[in-house]
Amino acid sequence: MKKIILLCALGMSTSITVAKIRRAFAEEELDIELSAYSENQLVDYIDDADLVLLAPQIAYLEDELMEECAKHHKKCVVFPIDIYATSDKNILISFIKPLIEEVQKGQNSK
Repeated sequence: MKKIILLCALGMSTSITVAKIRRAFAEEELDIELSAYSENQLVDYIDDADLVLLAPQIAYLEDELMEECAKHHKKCVVFPIDIYATSDKNILISFIKPLIEEVQKGQNSK
């Protein structure tokens, strides 16, 4: 199972996006766990994550959060606003699935 952390500011819009993504994972029968946390909780959960996604509303923290992820050897990507806000499961999956595959390849090469 791959674990993804979605970081946001307060989690209001994120809870809707998380529900959509979880439904898409279930429909595609992907073994992926998604959890959402506020950006200040990253250090509490990063070691359990395979991938860290940043919600668009905290993109201004990208450098700081990317630096923290790099210290823990975790891939970190800003979620594009047009994909983040979509209700199309195919678009959500087509964004996340290659990221998970890239993480998997990196773990297999170690």
